[in-house]
Amino acid sequence: MEDHKPYRVTLRTHSRDIPSPDGEISPHSAKLCFMEKHNDRVAIAEAVTVAARSNVSVIFGGRTHEHKSEGFDLQALKLPGSQIRMIKAIASVSKKTIFIIHYGNPINVSP
Repeated sequence: MEDHKPYRVTLRTHSRDIPSPDGEISPHSAKLCFMEKHNDRVAIAEAVTVAARSNVSVIFGGRTHEHKSEGFDLQALKLPGSQIRMIKAIASVSKKTIFIIHYGNPINVSP
């Protein structure tokens, strides 16, 4: 998207007829978000360039609220997206690597 350029956006919603556990009808609401398109390969290459020049690389990884499995079963126990590829690429050039994981359920951390 470009700054100062108008865009037409259509938001379609529907209400949930299922009562919540406490018996109340769920309120009708909608959420509209924007996420910039990015290229994982470019982002990883940039991170590798920075890591190669650094004394310590700190990587934050895990799942966001969109990936957590409250109310549904996980399809896999691995990190989502390109995180594993990113971690390996950074660790391969970094003098020291610290990985901080944010995860609310079991995860497979084997290489």
